[in-house]
Amino acid sequence: MDPRKKLKRNIILVFVILCIFLIVSYSALSLMETFMVQKNEDYSSSYIFYPSDYEKDIFSDPEYLDLNRYITVVDGPISVTVTDGDYLSHGEVVAFLAEKYIDSIIKGDAETYNSCFSEKYYQNNEPLERFTMQQLHNITLTLEDTGKIEDGEGEYMLYGYRVEYMIHCNNGSFRYDLHSDSIRPQYLVISDRTGEYLIDQVITFKNS
Repeated sequence: MDPRKKLKRNIILVFVILCIFLIVSYSALSLMETFMVQKNEDYSSSYIFYPSDYEKDIFSDPEYLDLNRYITVVDGPISVTVTDGDYLSHGEVVAFLAEKYIDSIIKGDAETYNSCFSEKYYQNNEPLERFTMQQLHNITLTLEDTGKIEDGEGEYMLYGYRVEYMIHCNNGSFRYDLHSDSIRPQYLVISDRTGEYLIDQVITFKNS
């Protein structure tokens, strides 16, 4: 091969690699900024809650069973309501959110719920002691951001999910910032930093 052509090819190759590196780096930095700069919105409202009954089995309540208890998964233009319980087919993070995070809220399982969060989360938050079974319905998990991060803690993935649900007959033992059968979305930052999916941050959206 002509040395001049070879040199020209190598220069083009280096330029392309450099461009790709810059694009990936910018995307990662933008993602980190999106995840970490956002702060929880302050709220101050008065809510009327139902009495907290720690003995109540919500699965014996026909009114709750008649509600839409399926989980809808949204990824870009694709929206699927999972009716067969096969969350893993929609990704491991969806399975984590549906089978562990959401399920623990519905069952009032504070121990499992607390295990969904990372040490990073607990630097600024306390674990919940207990809460009743929560009558969640109209549940939606929306993937909004993903990105690979490389920092002092290593290389890992971040996932940003918008989580929405209603709580029928909300008693305030779990969520004291929304009325019964209303929606106040939360943005969850999830990482696989430790080798398992854990929630690093929860951002509660301001009431509309």
